Order: sequence, then structure tokens, then C-alpha cells
Amino acid sequence: MPNDVLTCTVSVIDGDGETASESTTTTVENRVPSVTGTTITPSTSVTTGTTLSCSATVSDDDGDTLSMTYVWTNTFTGTTYSSTTDSLTLSDSNTSPNDVIQCTVTVTDANGGSASLSDSVTVINSDPYFTSDADLSSSVYTNSNVVCNGAAFDIDGETPTLSYTWTNSNGTTYASTTNILALDNTIS
Repeated sequence: MPNDVLTCTVSVIDGDGETASESTTTTVENRVPSVTGTTITPSTSVTTGTTLSCSATVSDDDGDTLSMTYVWTNTFTGTTYSSTTDSLTLSDSNTSPNDVIQCTVTVTDANGGSASLSDSVTVINSDPYFTSDADLSSSVYTNSNVVCNGAAFDIDGETPTLSYTWTNSNGTTYASTTNILALDNTIS
């Protein structure tokens, strides 16, 4: 095993019974463990709501007991996350689109030898989505206002901007780009 001291003693005897011996020693050296194939899953379509998993293959030629540690880093901001396990859940409070998230796996053997390997993924922008359907005023009359309401959310923490286009059944598009259309007798 590593750090064991080996002694080799060579003895000689001649025909008259005279003897001599000589010894030499050496210490068995520790070989560092290896870590290969560090991967983060998923590796694509990572958004600010994704839970990432990090895995690696580790081995030690000396047969030592191995321990693994995980360090998650946002290389874009320089932030090290508090998670020290093989998984990390992203959120809009700790990640933004275009951030690069890195997992570094370090394997250490019982004799202090260690090796590290990293993988990284890039966070993409999430599409906003509606939290309620578009809703029109229930009673619509000439010379009144028609109100269209909608609500949207963006998991990236950005504020979605709603835009409005007003058309009628004959294909006419109206000039209003707000959520209110003023109807008068000239609109048909």
C-alpha cells in the first residue's frame, strides 16, 4: 500500500561460512486517483428553472477508498453556489440567461492524492408564458371602450411586455396598440 516502507536484504555466504548482508529500503508511492467523463445533465435547453445533475467516473490504481466533492460555479458572475452535492437547482435569483454553469468534481484518495475535472453548460432564455387567457370586456357598444386584459410571466425574472393588435372580422386593423380600443361610429 502507499507509504509502506519495503526493505530488501541480500545475504551472501561463502564456502568458509563467512556471511555478509546489505539492505536497502524504499517507500511505496501513492498514485493519484483519476476522474474521467465529468458530465452535466441536461446539457442542452438549460433554463433558470432547471435542476442539473453532475456525474463522473472515478478510480484509483492503488485501491484506496475514494471521496468525491462537487463545486458548482457560475463562471459568468464568478459565484460559487452553496450546493456541494451532485445536483443544483437553478432559479431566477441565482442564474440569468447566458450564464455558464460549471460543475467541478474532485476525487481524493485516503493518502491525500487528488484529481479534478469539470464540465459546463450555458443557460438559455426561457419563453414567457401567459398566466391567464386574454379577456375582453363583456359588454361592447359603439361609443365605448373595449378592454383586453392578459397576464404573463417569465421564469427568468424578466418583466414580460404585452403588446396588442386589434382587428375585426372584415380584416381591418385598428391603430390602437394598447389594451384599450375606443369604439366610435367610424369603426366598423
